[in-house]
Amino acid sequence: MRILKLAIAATVGVMTAFAAQAQDKPKIGMPMTTLNDAFWVDYVNFAKSAAEAYGYELVVTDAQSREDKQLSDIETLVNAGVKGMILTPLSEPLGIQAIELLDRAGVPVVVTDTFPGVEVGYKPNYLAFIKLDDETAGYNVAKHLIEKDGVKNLVGIGGVPGISTSEARNDGMKKAAAEHSEVTVLDVQYTDWTLAKGQSVMEDFLTRFDNIDGVWGAGSDPLLGAIVSIENAGRSGIKLAGIDITEAAIDSLEEDKLSMLAGGHWVMGGYGVTIIHDYLNGHETDQPVYEMSLYYLTKDGIDDYRSAIIDPLAEGKSLVDWKAISKTSDSSVNHADVFQVIAP
Repeated sequence: MRILKLAIAATVGVMTAFAAQAQDKPKIGMPMTTLNDAFWVDYVNFAKSAAEAYGYELVVTDAQSREDKQLSDIETLVNAGVKGMILTPLSEPLGIQAIELLDRAGVPVVVTDTFPGVEVGYKPNYLAFIKLDDETAGYNVAKHLIEKDGVKNLVGIGGVPGISTSEARNDGMKKAAAEHSEVTVLDVQYTDWTLAKGQSVMEDFLTRFDNIDGVWGAGSDPLLGAIVSIENAGRSGIKLAGIDITEAAIDSLEEDKLSMLAGGHWVMGGYGVTIIHDYLNGHETDQPVYEMSLYYLTKDGIDDYRSAIIDPLAEGKSLVDWKAISKTSDSSVNHADVFQVIAP
């Protein structure tokens, strides 16, 4: 948990700086949906390293998964004079409302992770959408459970109903299952990406089904909750795999409680900062949508992943030469070539 604690401390430091407004650097706003998730903490800290390299103050807020608070946070950031914004909206209606609000305020925005309900170019200030190839991610995780682990009776632990990220991952899982006639998807339930709801959903599954041999997770925090339920119920022989590589999930992978993790897309926010920085310096990005492929981690790859990614992050080292991937430093840079998930 050492890295998570350092990450939380760093995030709190950013928010404190926001409250004090003591720095003179130009500001970029990041109205987060939640900071109660290890994935989003990694996302913020990677983006913070980009902002520092380019000379900005990254101003982070926490909507605590409430749409009204995220919209209020966006208005507060605009009033604080941010020069750009990295937005992951809690819903499509909120995404549209936010993009329109930012357009009226003259604030450029890069959307990450979750489709905001409108395409890039809906308003001139909407510069780019950086997303994960969610369906492929859900598909590959399910394929691993089916083809590597031999799962035949599968339950799915989803994210948030109705949002693009969650539904596309579910679609990928169902697509993989449909390709194998011997596999049955017993049920899929949503967890709002939380460990607590992952635990309660899994408790319900275990009560209803006595033949579960595989658990597919749209996110790793709910999957960690499922592990708790399985251990409490004394059930064994159930394989689990999911999306989001976090430190706690790696620990469970190392202890054979998980069979595979897919992730590394916490880079999205940092690349969004690069697009904002280049735009403010007169350089448009190369394409409207960037789709991140994932890194797939199994137990035998943990040592390499820790030495190449986890340990450097813990030491406060940047994993990217930010100026080398910026058009402001080198106008020949193509964002599509350099915006990639970081692999060992």
